Amino acid sequence: MKGMGRVVGLLVVGLAALAGWLVWRARTSGAPPSVLYLGWDEQDRIQLYRIEREDDAPEQLTAETAVILNFAPSPDGQQIAYATDSGLWLMDENGRSHHAILPCPNAQCDQIVWHPDNRRLLYERRETGKPPQLWWLDSATGETVPLQNDANGPSQAASFSAGGRWVSYAVSPEQGLEFYNFADGRRFQITAVLGTPAVWHPSNPVFLYRNQRLVTFHGADDGDHQGHSHDYGLAEVLLLADVNGRSGDPISGEGIVDDASPAWSPDGEWIVFGRKPPGTAVGRQLWLARPDGSEVKALTNEPLIHHGVPSWSGDGRYLLFQRFDTSRPNAKPGVWLLEVATGTMTEVAAAGFQPVWEPSPQKLSIQSN
Repeated sequence: MKGMGRVVGLLVVGLAALAGWLVWRARTSGAPPSVLYLGWDEQDRIQLYRIEREDDAPEQLTAETAVILNFAPSPDGQQIAYATDSGLWLMDENGRSHHAILPCPNAQCDQIVWHPDNRRLLYERRETGKPPQLWWLDSATGETVPLQNDANGPSQAASFSAGGRWVSYAVSPEQGLEFYNFADGRRFQITAVLGTPAVWHPSNPVFLYRNQRLVTFHGADDGDHQGHSHDYGLAEVLLLADVNGRSGDPISGEGIVDDASPAWSPDGEWIVFGRKPPGTAVGRQLWLARPDGSEVKALTNEPLIHHGVPSWSGDGRYLLFQRFDTSRPNAKPGVWLLEVATGTMTEVAAAGFQPVWEPSPQKLSIQSN
């Protein structure tokens, strides 16, 4: 009988644990991961916040009196670097152990980009009278050196390939984007007059970039090209390229558009990007397409709303972005989610900007009844 009682007791404990796990799964299944963003405190100063679930209150991670310019979590989510008007700072994922890693008394240092090794990062350094330049920073030692041997040339808008073997950066509107391979020293350039960063595929050595294209409008739909009139427009388009020389494959199609801020889905099967008519003051909308430009469709249709840089959740279910009402110029931007399959929009923070997904696993408490 004692043995039977022990079996029953273990069964009850096991069923209780299973019930607790099922309740937790029901409450958290499909929930988006944590979000980091910049917002305003009670003194209207910019601070860094985290929100873990849409019904949670935001957690303030900084209490800066300096102006926070931007931030970046490390790829493993264990550290968060952020830039202020006094220099670069580092803290752990929970907002503790704040410490300066690079004072910048005579320059503005910002636009932090982590290398996949979780230790090194690139930042842009702007000194009075000089062009912006990229510098390496060792987050453990604080050692900093220029990315380029020629420290007089401009460099900015850095990004790393998925494994960190390639770095890309904008050198000038005339030269476009430069690419460098750390392993074998290969180097090449692609014309991208807008100077925006390359956006690397999540696993393959291919990337998206932004360029300008002249679009011709014909005055008549006939074969007499010399006889009918022409008009011209400038489109800002997205193109697909690889590190082996294939470049210029259009994503944006042949129309006159203003496309920007592309982001790969986690599996690399889709691209989300912002689009608006060129030269207009309407808000940029979110669009979806395959990497070859097919199956393109609009995800939002709110001409008065500007949708900022989008990013995908790790499961490919949600898009995170900044949202701003252009009809209310004094209003603050907000942070929103869009569920791609359903089009459902959810407000994360009524006032916030520069949102990113937190790389670390969700910190959700297991609850049982």
